[in-house]
Amino acid sequence: MTDFRWAPNTEQTYNSSFGNTSLTGTATQFSKQYNRGFIMTAPGNSLTLNVFDGGMSDNTTVQWPVPQNEGEYKKLNMLFNQGTFTLRTKGDISLGVGSPDSKFSDEEHIYLDVSESNVSLISDESRIIIGGTEGSIIKSHYTGSLLLQAAQIDFISGTIHCEGNADVKCAALSIVAAQTSDDLLHCNPVFNLIADEIDNPSIEFWNPLDKSKSPWHFTENKNEKEIFNFITFDRQQNKNGCFIFNGITNGNNRDNLMTNGYLAIDGNPVIGSDNANKLFNVTPTGSGIKISLK
Repeated sequence: MTDFRWAPNTEQTYNSSFGNTSLTGTATQFSKQYNRGFIMTAPGNSLTLNVFDGGMSDNTTVQWPVPQNEGEYKKLNMLFNQGTFTLRTKGDISLGVGSPDSKFSDEEHIYLDVSESNVSLISDESRIIIGGTEGSIIKSHYTGSLLLQAAQIDFISGTIHCEGNADVKCAALSIVAAQTSDDLLHCNPVFNLIADEIDNPSIEFWNPLDKSKSPWHFTENKNEKEIFNFITFDRQQNKNGCFIFNGITNGNNRDNLMTNGYLAIDGNPVIGSDNANKLFNVTPTGSGIKISLK
């Protein structure tokens, strides 16, 4: 069996020759420089990265990519084709941008692709920060499964995309999807769910400590629109696929979600209860609601 070592400054491929690997290191050791991507094609095998310094030192953020103050357009490809990948830390995980206050974030972005694999990015005591330019895409497709779990998820800009028979699961005490004042060159954050005639993609949200509590707080803020977008390509038969909101059953949080333009179809926000009732099925789940197209 071949040994594998994570290398922030090198393009790497993880294949079945490495078998199952569990590594322990610092956040810096498990970061990735831009243009120094990673490909995992290891069916039946796993790679686990355990950060031992998260929350206990000054440099505790796993950065994909590491912010740079000079250089050309900064891109990082992280491609999870086959296999099981887990990153676990007590510190922050940044995807596409170093931090909400990073002054070198305008040219950085990430393309994270999950296809026939299971990927878990876990920061139970801190944040997952998602941002970057409009080229930043986190994508789960085919039969991929992506878990983002943290105390807080800050979705500043970019796209989280789900299609096929894939799923995206976001588990946090709090999820915020809104641009910062310093993020004006970036695109609005959006969850794109590709509705289909055959396949059934899903995007689900929950509080990992209590599923009866929602990680979302929906308001009447007119700047937070089109965050949950069904893409049908204007084909009426494309109805399959759903968003699942655990911890939302009734009250203002549900009303604001359904009527204030958070939901969209092909980029067009759905506003008002009459429009929502006409366009969406809302089905109770054990601890929340499932929203799909009529």
